[in-house]
Amino acid sequence: YGEPTERLDVVKTVAAWLKAQGARVRLDTNGLGSLVAGRDIAAELAGLVDAVSVSINTADARQYAELCRPRFGEAAHSAVVDFVKRAKESIGDVTVTVVSLPGVDVEAVRRLADGLGVKFRVRQYVEHG
Repeated sequence: YGEPTERLDVVKTVAAWLKAQGARVRLDTNGLGSLVAGRDIAAELAGLVDAVSVSINTADARQYAELCRPRFGEAAHSAVVDFVKRAKESIGDVTVTVVSLPGVDVEAVRRLADGLGVKFRVRQYVEHG
């Protein structure tokens, strides 16, 4: 699986090719691409990506760091929120998602999405075993 924006150049090349073929392009991301790249990648994706789905998974920076284990620690959560804001400005069609894990305040994530003016979707947690 992995994070597609870790290879932003490939994402942009493939998205441009797909757009030239008439395809609609949706990017599924953890929203950390700008932090990784050290610049606003949302602006670079404008015109190449039609929609963005961002797995934010929690409204709390500490819980985000515990659940997602980003190498940036708790600072990662605010970077994801910033990416959502910038993607809304640059791309427009943005959805924030959360996995319905036990202990995660899904309604807090819904409120965060509403406050950011973006769509919201719950991904159901299914325990296999």
